[in-house]
Amino acid sequence: MKFLLLILSFLTVLPSNDVSNNSDIFEVTTIKVLPQSSLKIQGKTNISKFSCVFEISNIDQPIIVDFEQDYNSLKFKNTFLILENDCFDCGNNMMNKDLRKLLKSDEYPHIQLSLKTVQPHALAQVSTAKVDISLAGVTNSFTVPVHIIKEEKITSLKGTLAIDIENFNLEAPRKMLGTVKVSNLIEIEFDLKIQNLNK
Repeated sequence: MKFLLLILSFLTVLPSNDVSNNSDIFEVTTIKVLPQSSLKIQGKTNISKFSCVFEISNIDQPIIVDFEQDYNSLKFKNTFLILENDCFDCGNNMMNKDLRKLLKSDEYPHIQLSLKTVQPHALAQVSTAKVDISLAGVTNSFTVPVHIIKEEKITSLKGTLAIDIENFNLEAPRKMLGTVKVSNLIEIEFDLKIQNLNK
């Protein structure tokens, strides 16, 4: 999911918005997600909205990224990011418990994000990323537009991914004898600050 994605942090490996047409050029880089980043799941019920914020400090290890240039895009290999479900905070213990239950956390304690390709746009600060999200034992593929802003040694990656939880065989919970129902549609909103440790 990130996603997403939030995994979209791997876009910082792009050397520029112009990718060489030479294929099969394999590279490895290491990145770090900085503490000032943010990632949250947003949703709504029939009476209110809610937001569950991921604790970024739990992504405290550098991430190794393997990729190769494939004509006008970047193709990634074995590039994963794991998000522990317990690291999302929805504002109170009851909502946190509901989220864990929704995500089937007892059986599937984390969300896995796998970056597949990145397609840069030559005339804009926007790239298109393809990412697989594994949630509650189900994997789906998504295409996500990402706004990229580079400032000195830090790259900011911003975007929003809409997900229908029914695509992961999840059922939105009902509360108060069914009078309060959570929408099937949720959004993953991310603003990631990334540092490339190889530069």
